[in-house]
Amino acid sequence: METYHNPAVMISQTHENPPTSPPPSDLRSGLVERIAQRAPLEGRNLSPWPGLTFFRATRPNARFPVVYESSLCFVAQGSKRLFLADEVYTYDRHNFLVLSVPLPAEAEIFQASPE
Repeated sequence: METYHNPAVMISQTHENPPTSPPPSDLRSGLVERIAQRAPLEGRNLSPWPGLTFFRATRPNARFPVVYESSLCFVAQGSKRLFLADEVYTYDRHNFLVLSVPLPAEAEIFQASPE
């Protein structure tokens, strides 16, 4: 049985025999592995796909000024903070960041490791 509400908000599906999939930890480690292959260097790593950039940080760092372009930011491991005026936004493996316009701000990588 499938139930569709506003597709921009929610799509829920139920299956009599739900498909099996690997546990989330296996999926996450596979994603981390693939990203590590595409981001071998510290800092910005361009990809062959236009508009897609991988960023690698192996240690935390202090706040620094940055101008974010319109983007969708995912963190595979560790955590990052965005400081915008009096607001602080944290994004990590459970939270992502969406910016619809270029934005001057400050950023901080507060959880990172060589692994």
